Amino acid sequence: MDRVHRSITLAVQRAAANSANWSSGSLSDTVEKIAGPNAQVSYTDSGKTIYTNPVNGLSVVYDNTGNYYRVTNSAGQYVDQNGNPLPNNVPLVGPNKTTQTGVPSGIRPTLIRRNRGIPMQMKASKFIGTPSDYQASEEIEFQLTGELSEWLFATRFWQNFNATHDTIFDQFEEDEVTIELVKQVAASIFARIRDLRTVDQPSVEFVYRRLPDGMPVTAQIAKDGLIEEMTRLGEFLTLIAERYAKATFDL
Repeated sequence: MDRVHRSITLAVQRAAANSANWSSGSLSDTVEKIAGPNAQVSYTDSGKTIYTNPVNGLSVVYDNTGNYYRVTNSAGQYVDQNGNPLPNNVPLVGPNKTTQTGVPSGIRPTLIRRNRGIPMQMKASKFIGTPSDYQASEEIEFQLTGELSEWLFATRFWQNFNATHDTIFDQFEEDEVTIELVKQVAASIFARIRDLRTVDQPSVEFVYRRLPDGMPVTAQIAKDGLIEEMTRLGEFLTLIAERYAKATFDL
């Protein structure tokens, strides 16, 4: 598993396990309050969007996949959602009834993380080849990762294919596909691979969802890994076209 994929997976797992304990907040309101009207926006390889106030250095760090955000000061230290330092001494009563001081590790995440709702997981796609009644071969299946599946939709691969081939492929839909169409999809995949090879950046970034308040949810994929998986998909579709009677696309 590559570093970007691993970081996205861990973010989803972390949010699923802990988000019930995080308080709620508005990302857009916090960005406006903390980063100001002239926020500087940057992105990390691990899937975070950072909105920084150019005057005081305060930042809102939004985890796109985990769907939560935190606020940091100019030194990178976590602060509360108003930009104030976290208290060093918080009176707490532990299970043994003794008084604790400071902010224990189990409490600190609830002070610094603000939950934005259910994490937006990426939708994987499946491509299935089905033999005819007269063929001895068995059904075969290829699953495309959620990242690449979302990237194909985000970059309008399927929309453009629909426009030129009079098809209606859409996300979250399952369609039976003729072998002739499978050939054309494979050709389009290989054409997209040729385009990718001309990109001089090591990774590609795309918006795969938008939140109710309009804020984008973004992700990054390493270009080499993208080309490798696209190539496997193209070869799989070619195999279906050569040896199978029909196909099913579950996008």
